[in-house]
This record gives sequence, structure tokens and C-alpha cells, in this order.
Amino acid sequence: MNLSNPKKRYSVKVKLLFGLAILLTCIAIFAFTKKMYQFYLYESHVIPSKVVYYRNHPLYQKIYRAEKFGLQKKTLSEKIALLPEEVMNFLFLTKYGNVSNYSLNSKQKQLVNNAYTLLPKFLQETIKKHVVRISFVKGYRYSGLCHPSFTKSGKIYSLIIINAKLLEQSLDEWINEKENKMFRSSEKDSKGITVSISNRHSAILAILLHETAHAFDFNHHITPYTDATTFRVQKDVFIRKHPYTTSAWIDFRERLDKKKIFTLVRTYQENIPLHSANKMYTTLIQSPHSSIYGTLNWSEDFADMVMLDHLVNQMSLQYEISVRDAKGLTTTYRPLENPRVKKRIKIMHAEIAKRKK
Repeated sequence: MNLSNPKKRYSVKVKLLFGLAILLTCIAIFAFTKKMYQFYLYESHVIPSKVVYYRNHPLYQKIYRAEKFGLQKKTLSEKIALLPEEVMNFLFLTKYGNVSNYSLNSKQKQLVNNAYTLLPKFLQETIKKHVVRISFVKGYRYSGLCHPSFTKSGKIYSLIIINAKLLEQSLDEWINEKENKMFRSSEKDSKGITVSISNRHSAILAILLHETAHAFDFNHHITPYTDATTFRVQKDVFIRKHPYTTSAWIDFRERLDKKKIFTLVRTYQENIPLHSANKMYTTLIQSPHSSIYGTLNWSEDFADMVMLDHLVNQMSLQYEISVRDAKGLTTTYRPLENPRVKKRIKIMHAEIAKRKK
């Protein structure tokens, strides 16, 4: 004799289904809330702690205001000057070697001026309007740096620092060094990476293109934000769509392509095994990026794209990377011939044209 109550069994099932529905609803609400919060972070540019540090640091308040560099200076020769010692210390340059100021002689000043005349007009205008100082230093680990300097009202200007050794390097020498510094080799490696571009021009041309592109980005927001120090100011610019950026990036360091090999890339650190060079460049020429260094974040992606586009497409310099393997076989790569890169360059030109109006 079955004494179980059908209505009671039905009631239990209803309660289970009702509980499951509530659980699924909660999960959906949580997922939606998380997505909206991420959207809020992206659109409102919530301030990272590093920005608060820079903006509230007593040294910053005392010596790093853009006004202190002389906003009235307009010519290139006026902007080339030594870096104040306290600013050098504030930027922590002393952590990267025995860094010291370097004074240009007349020949070197002419070299910099010649490079300046080869810049595209929008970058020449950027130097005139938005760069407060161009300083050369010795003993710096890296090639250059573009650092934001704010006025009291929060307007962004830029300080460009260049490693003085680039004054003695050709464009070809520097770009070879730049590529090779990202790879580490062992004694058993008999491979080599050679970049062919031009030895007729100075390395100063390339570094001015790259660093001034950052300065342009600080003010014109080709990318949603340029780095942590510009977050606070750039958060006030409500731009939902950044076509150049969204064509390759999800977030500052998160690429759309999700290629794991690019996670090996570091800023001028020999972190990529040299035996992976062919795999790295094969992946690169199938990606939307113009350089390995440009896969670090969307800011470096833009700066390297500007640099290489101008050198290759505007100045008609041949740019190719050759990798020789352990058997002596050489494979050649031409990243700017990649259709995905060409498409992004068109988007970049359109975005730059909008900002110049």
C-alpha cells in the first residue's frame, strides 16, 4: 500500500525548481553586475593608486608642475635642456643605472633638429604645443621615456627623456639592438636576428617618433588612457569607442588574439628564448601588431605603429626582420605587409586626422 502523498511530492519538486530559478537568477544578476562594473571602470577610468601617489607626492607638488619647465618655450632649441636633478630622482631614473645629464654639442643639436624636420606634421605640432622639455641622459637602461607633467589645472604636457648613446647610433643599429634585447640566447644557440631598415638616418629619428607619439596620445586619447599616471586626467574624457585600440585590445595589457607567446615579451628584457624567434615572428605577422614590443600594451602598440608606419610607408624605408636558425637557414619577415596591420594603420590615420581638426 503506497501512502506517499502525490501533492507533497509535487510540492517538493516545485520548491526545488523555484530554488534553482532563484540561484540562476542570482548568478545572472552577479554576471551582469560584474560586466557593468567592468564597463564603469573602462568608461569612467577609476584612478589606480599609482596616480594618487604621483599626484599627491610632495615632490610632485613642489618641483614637477608643468609650469616649472616653462610653458612659453615654443622652439625645439628652447625645449632641449638639462633635466633638473630633483626631477631625475623623482622619476627614479637612478634605479636604472648611474644616470646623469648630458649636454649636446652644436653638431648633436643639429642632428636632433634634422630628425625633427623628418617628423610628420602632427608630431612636430605636438612637440611645439605639448612637450615642455627634451632632455638627454647618460647611463639610462632604456632608449627613451615620455612622462606626463601636469599643470595645476590638470592639463597634460610631456617630458621626453632620451638616452644620449642614441646620438651615436644609426637607425639600423638601434632597431637591431631593440629587437635583440628581447631575446635571450644560450651557448648552443647559433641563431641570430637581423633587422634591415636604414643606416642613413640617426636613431634619434626613431626615438622621437615613438616618444612623441606617446605625447600625442596623452593629449588626444587614441587609446582610452596612456598609463597609470595619466588616468586621473584622462578619466574625464568620456569616449566609448577607440577604434584603433578596440581593433586589437580588450584592456591595457589584454590582447584580443590571446596568443600565449606574446606573454613572454618584457620591456627591454631578454626574456624570450632565442630558439623561439621564428615562432614569435610567425605569430607576429599573423597578428594585428606591427612589432613584438608593441604587444606589451595598447600604448606601446600605438607608439611603435606610428614610428614604423612613418619610417616604412611615409619615408619608403625597407623594413624586414631576418632570423637565422641553428641550421643556417634564414627566414625573413615583413610585419608591415600584414593585411591586419595595414587595416589598423588606416584606422590610426583616420583617428589622428580627427584629433588634428
